Amino acid sequence: MSRLRDHPWSINWRKALVSAPRLVPDLALRYTSKTGPQPINLKIPCRTANRTIPLSVFIPPETSLKPGTTHVPVVLDHHGGSMILGTTAEQAPFCARLCRELGCIVISVDYALGPYEQFPAANYDCEDVVYAVLDSTRPGYRDLRAGMTEHLVKLGRTSLDIDPTHIAITGFSSGGNLALELVLDLQPPVLPTAWPSPFPAAHPKTIPVLLYYPSLDARLLPNERPYPEGMTPKVQKGIVKKLDLETHLMPTYLPRDKASHPRASPGLVPISALHPKAEILLYLCQLDTLSTQSLAWIEAVKEGKRDAALKVVTAMGVPHGFNVFPDAWLKEEHVKLKKESYRLAVDFIREKWGMERVEGVAVEDGGEAEGSR
Repeated sequence: MSRLRDHPWSINWRKALVSAPRLVPDLALRYTSKTGPQPINLKIPCRTANRTIPLSVFIPPETSLKPGTTHVPVVLDHHGGSMILGTTAEQAPFCARLCRELGCIVISVDYALGPYEQFPAANYDCEDVVYAVLDSTRPGYRDLRAGMTEHLVKLGRTSLDIDPTHIAITGFSSGGNLALELVLDLQPPVLPTAWPSPFPAAHPKTIPVLLYYPSLDARLLPNERPYPEGMTPKVQKGIVKKLDLETHLMPTYLPRDKASHPRASPGLVPISALHPKAEILLYLCQLDTLSTQSLAWIEAVKEGKRDAALKVVTAMGVPHGFNVFPDAWLKEEHVKLKKESYRLAVDFIREKWGMERVEGVAVEDGGEAEGSR
């Protein structure tokens, strides 16, 4: 772990600028994610001394649950930001929608970022959150449940626990990198020593893994990636050009000599390492320099004979990350695509978990749900 004094001014001012969104108060979520539920903020221990993992935890409202429900599924979400920026706040509309429509707990992970942490700190954080869900011997297991119970008691509600057999993983951009890593079991000779998935091979249920325009190959920095057909290279100007995050900040988390490490570039890992219970939704943006990596990975999945476990959707005419932008920033047709991308997530997870809808739960863009879970 490094700190402000360990880095030159050229690094620190850039980090301060890209971290500015973290100064926005939680109250803002009542405007950006009006329907809710609003998250509670918890921290759990991680394997690194003198540091904790902040979590934004979304607990389903009683109206989303069948009467008498005591255990609910969980979704672990991971924001984007090239391992140097981004917050769980930008994920709130997505996480809240999964929470209320699936009747599940959603945990958005505020994993370690550069320059004050370095690879593989984010991987460790995300693994430790999985262990906090699955493994009762881990300290995070107790802290997570105690924090949720305390919140529910304040609301006068019955305590809810996590159903550890039903876990889904979501990730956007670099968060998609981390999400995929969680269902990869790396054994020699891929690495000199084993680096297993936190999910045991005998995990009883399907693990839905939703990858939104993920970063799968870190060997090329953003300014080095090829442009897909239909995308015009943009000339950086003003503050964006001055920031030059590719040169200054990104290598502070992932040094260039580690970019090909299997835990930094999961798209290079043999498909045989993919967890047998993983079922993947890969959502791509047409106007995105990361799409080329995903297209290559799709072919690898086919060659590895796991294509039956992969569903691919491409949003045409939209740039990388469009569906985490506020609606006010988007064209009307892109707002529609954003909502459709969230609906796709709900439907994919519900299908893979074999869930029925809870009677009376409002479904965005779809009236009232029918049936019961």
